[in-house]
Amino acid sequence: MNNSANILTSSLATDTLKAIFNIANPDLKFINVEKEYKNITIKLNSLNSGGIYLFWLLDNPSKCYLGSAINLRKRFMVHYKNSLKNNNHPKFYSCVKKYKWSKFGFLVVELDKNKTILREKENIWLNKMFNDSFG
Repeated sequence: MNNSANILTSSLATDTLKAIFNIANPDLKFINVEKEYKNITIKLNSLNSGGIYLFWLLDNPSKCYLGSAINLRKRFMVHYKNSLKNNNHPKFYSCVKKYKWSKFGFLVVELDKNKTILREKENIWLNKMFNDSFG
C-alpha cells in the first residue's frame, strides 16, 4: 500500500494532522512507542482488524508516517523490528534510527477490514496531508 513519511509544510497538511489526532480513539493513541510496545501489541491484537495508522515524532509531529494494513498488529511489529535493520522505508526508518522509538507516538486513525476501502481511505489521508506539501 502507498505509505509516506515526510515533513508537513503547508497549513492544510498540519490542519489534516490535527484532524487525525482529533478523530483518533484515545484508547488507540500511544505516546513513547518503546515504552508502550507491549500495550500497543496487546491492544492491536484485541482489535483483530485492519486500519489506517500513524507514527509521529513527538517533538515534531510534522515528521510522521501514515500507512494502512489488513493486520495492524503484524504491521506494527514489522515496522518496530525492521526499522533498525533495513531500509524498506528510508525516510521513516532513518528518522527512527536517529531519534529512537521512545521519541515516537503511534495511533490508529481508522479501523476497517476491507482491503480496498483501506487503500482508498489511506490515499485520501495521504492526499490531504502531502499533496503539494513536500518539503
